[in-house]
Amino acid sequence: MTFVVDTPALAALLFGAEQQLGSDARRILQGGGPFLVPGHALVELRLLARRHHVPLPWSEVERIFDGLEDTTVVPLDPEVVRRMPPQLDLHDALLAAAAQAHSELQAEDVILVTPSQSLKEWGGLRVLW
Repeated sequence: MTFVVDTPALAALLFGAEQQLGSDARRILQGGGPFLVPGHALVELRLLARRHHVPLPWSEVERIFDGLEDTTVVPLDPEVVRRMPPQLDLHDALLAAAAQAHSELQAEDVILVTPSQSLKEWGGLRVLW
């Protein structure tokens, strides 16, 4: 089982803000990986850092992220783009597609760790928060 981590969960993990997580997300993130981080989530985190919406500069965020164990970035590539569910908004579609690509290519079950109500309602993958 691999956990695909959305931007809010990644931010909580990096900045020690576990109190902002749902109980399932907190249990998963405190229990360790393996974690997958879609490439677009890193881009979003970079933009948040640049706009000072996270408590650290990007260089520090990068250092902390690089120190996370059992965490892999899923690149945004044609395999991911092809799997984007058309009924979801861009961010949720990219998250779902990254998870599906990994699941299919690695023959491994995945769980999305996200507060997204749209992804829960979509039902294409298991979602916990």
